[in-house]
Amino acid sequence: MRKIFLILTLCAIVFAAPRPTQDDFNACFEKNLPSIVNVSGNKGIALSPNLIAVPKNSQMPIKNYIKFDPFLGLYLLASDIKLEPIRMSDDNNTKKSDWVSVTSDLNATVYGHVKSLGERLGELDTLTFDVNGTGALLGVCCNMRGIAVGGNKFVPSRYLKHFIAYPDLYYGDVGASFEVIKDKIYVKSVERLGRGAALMMGDEIVSINGQKFTTLRELNERILFAKKGEILNFEIIRNEVIERFDIPVSSESNAQNTQKTNFNVDKTEIKKESKVVNTARDFFKAQGITLDDKLVVKKVDEDSQAAGFGIKPGDKLIQINQNEVKNYKDILKFTSKEKGEYILLFRREGFDFFYKVR
Repeated sequence: MRKIFLILTLCAIVFAAPRPTQDDFNACFEKNLPSIVNVSGNKGIALSPNLIAVPKNSQMPIKNYIKFDPFLGLYLLASDIKLEPIRMSDDNNTKKSDWVSVTSDLNATVYGHVKSLGERLGELDTLTFDVNGTGALLGVCCNMRGIAVGGNKFVPSRYLKHFIAYPDLYYGDVGASFEVIKDKIYVKSVERLGRGAALMMGDEIVSINGQKFTTLRELNERILFAKKGEILNFEIIRNEVIERFDIPVSSESNAQNTQKTNFNVDKTEIKKESKVVNTARDFFKAQGITLDDKLVVKKVDEDSQAAGFGIKPGDKLIQINQNEVKNYKDILKFTSKEKGEYILLFRREGFDFFYKVR
């Protein structure tokens, strides 16, 4: 009990305390012993009153498990008796300077710091030291930061909380990948038949359900750990225009990839942007031309002057009255000042041609 009191005192003054010792971490291990259970010769950890996580051990096969996650290397088992679940920490508070330890027994404790938090999908978090085996990764406050799975890798608590949330192996997915370019996050690729087909390569991610992200890990895991059936509202910038799409993360949702506003965003801003887009579109619809978001002709009305002139789907609008246009805002800027004659420059397969409208 004295050791446990000392380690709790250390936790309370962690920033002023000296480097923790093996005795300090042993005290944490002893405190959490009720949550560490034996499963067919394997060391398991109670994550809830009736659920146990067991790291994979090729020498001791596990039977009658609920599920196995090959990425995490963890089995999930149900317990017939009520267990004392281990207390897991909040990953958002984890710092690389934090001390952590893994104890296989009271004579074999290894400790050091968190080295990295997995940035991309498929990357586990890492430690500054190697662990010979598996076990609970404990901080100086005795909360579990994750489960060590061999070498310097560990499954962080944010994955463990998702691991026990569903009886099946489920992760959120929208069929898109992302990348960071100059501190901004963009869509890198999109599966055209996936749920996120409304997104396009090059879209800048502003927020998801009103939440902004500073790292790729945060964005990836917001999608990865989304609840079954959840709808994610993506706010993106495309061609300098803000657009919003509702995208389901799992097949349990019947939602379609529709463009909608989020109740958390500025409705005045949305109305203003929508007015710009609609006014610019209406200008071209009056000419019998429908443009897409990249100012490429999608459709030409059969009986229109544009069709008679020879405008075709695939033609791209380049200029209005010798002014370069890249988006709907540019179109409105160069067509709304006064009524008159407009000379439009289109490009078709490397060939540029002018079209005059009134």
